[in-house]
Amino acid sequence: MFREPSSTAVAVDALHEQAEAIAERAFTALLEAFPRMGSYTAAQRSRTSEDLVFIVQFARAALQVDDATVFHQFIDWLAALLTARGVPVAALEQGLTALSPLLSGIDPRAGHLIDEARVNLQSL
Repeated sequence: MFREPSSTAVAVDALHEQAEAIAERAFTALLEAFPRMGSYTAAQRSRTSEDLVFIVQFARAALQVDDATVFHQFIDWLAALLTARGVPVAALEQGLTALSPLLSGIDPRAGHLIDEARVNLQSL
C-alpha cells in the first residue's frame, strides 16, 4: 500500500533540498540590510554563506528527529565559535533574522526554532 508523505516529511525534504538557495537568499537580505558586508573578503563571504547553510541544515535535522535541542545546541556552539573568531553575537542574530521568514514559509516550526534561538542569543 502506497502512503503519501506527511506534510512534515515534505517540509523536512524541502529544507534539505533548498538549504543552499535559502542561505543565498538570506545572504542577499543581509547584504541589503548591512551594505558594509559588501566589503567582506571572499573567505568571509564563504564562511557566512556556509554558516547560513548549516543553520538551515540543523533546523531540518531538529525537525526530522522532533528535538529542538539539536538546533539550539548547534546555535550555542556556533555563537561560541563566532565569538572566538571576533564575530559579535549580533551578527548571528541578524543571520537568524534573515532566515526566519524564509524557513517559516516552508515550515512554520522551522521559523519558530529560529525565533527561539534569537531570543536565547539575547540572553548571552
